[in-house]
Amino acid sequence: MLTDWSSDWSSDNPIFQEKRKQIEIHINTYGLDLVGPGDIFDPKYEEKFIPAVHEGFAKGQKEILTGLIEIEKDRSSLKRSKSSKNRAAERKIIHSLERLNESEAILRKLADTIAWQLIGNQLWLARRLNTDDSSPSLIHSNVESYISFADWFNADNPRGFALISDLTSFVRLGDILARDGDERALHVIELKEGKVNEELLPLAQFAVRTNCEHFIAEVEKKEPPRKFEQFKRLLKQAERLNRTQELIKTGAGHDARGDLVRLSKEVLEERLYEGQLACLIERSKSLNWAIEIVEKCLYLGVYRGPFCDGRAFDLWLREVELDGPASDLRSALFVPLATPMYLFPTLAPHCNDIYSGHIRVLMCLSLSHFAALAEAHEMKVNWVDPKNGTDLNPSHLGHLLSNKEGNVMTLTFDGFAGNVGTGVVARMFYNFTTPTSVLEMLKSNLILSKNSVGVDLPK
Repeated sequence: MLTDWSSDWSSDNPIFQEKRKQIEIHINTYGLDLVGPGDIFDPKYEEKFIPAVHEGFAKGQKEILTGLIEIEKDRSSLKRSKSSKNRAAERKIIHSLERLNESEAILRKLADTIAWQLIGNQLWLARRLNTDDSSPSLIHSNVESYISFADWFNADNPRGFALISDLTSFVRLGDILARDGDERALHVIELKEGKVNEELLPLAQFAVRTNCEHFIAEVEKKEPPRKFEQFKRLLKQAERLNRTQELIKTGAGHDARGDLVRLSKEVLEERLYEGQLACLIERSKSLNWAIEIVEKCLYLGVYRGPFCDGRAFDLWLREVELDGPASDLRSALFVPLATPMYLFPTLAPHCNDIYSGHIRVLMCLSLSHFAALAEAHEMKVNWVDPKNGTDLNPSHLGHLLSNKEGNVMTLTFDGFAGNVGTGVVARMFYNFTTPTSVLEMLKSNLILSKNSVGVDLPK
């Protein structure tokens, strides 16, 4: 409810903080609180524990949905109140809108915490479910159908769970992301309501299964233009879902964006530096700051109180003449594919201080030191001028890692070269993967892509 441009769902409102804490409990600890500790590998304990966890997920999901709808309503009211005539009022409204955006991001990260567990914490799967589309309006969505289906599925599958996709920050395929309780299969489900959709959806699904252009032409002949446009929208959705389901099942194919994906059968251990960061946060309590360098190339600084302005970190970077991208960990709130910090045991206790800005974690990747580390892993590093790079797709340049001169980083191993995507930096910054672990993955991808031509290293 809005009073003088404030909202119960504003991130700096104590009412929101209490709601957030309750949702966190439902999603993160409800199952354990309900059944108590035990051996998860004991079938009898698992039989009680998993349904209890999912019961907490269901409670949290409904509270997140309520919150996101209220935030959307309050944001709409504030935007209607904006006026350039009263500068003081304008500033208050802008501040209120920023706080609502923060609250929305926090709620979506809590929904992401469920989603990441459904996909087994696999970043490659998170990427395949994301299409870069913005978060949809819940007020104008088919919310009642989503709730009805999720309630039915979760009641019928206590060992599985159905999550409303639109609550998350990254799942943009389908309306429901569900994990089957018996076979543990992952499902991306599209729900359609209305007479026209019920009539056209089976036609679109048939067209995708058969890949028959003549069938689409026949539909165009028979249906009026507006109805055929709806058919084409359903056809596009069905194609994206079909590609993603096939990719999840086989490990090879085209993703929702149309990019060719092949998964390596080699299982690599992903090493994390979350423990180091947690220790750094604890160390910062005594002096209000602490710094560390991970594997000689990833610079970390943790700051509290008067040091939260970030000047000390900037001075450090200038002193050592770093030449790479920098970020504030709090911005992970607004990065769809950032793993929610709630899922990292040593960082979870610090989530709210980091998200609220009471603890500031700053980081920078030294590209020159990262390149040296790559060469130590038997990969040759080149920096290619995009103007002279004949194999560089102009539409992909914004997703490629470049230095301050604008040159793109490429890695070569065993005669095959690939362009490095900016996602490798995000993986280190927001998923806490160590630089050497990232390089081992890139090296594995180069080996996997050896028989292909012009394939960028995964973003």
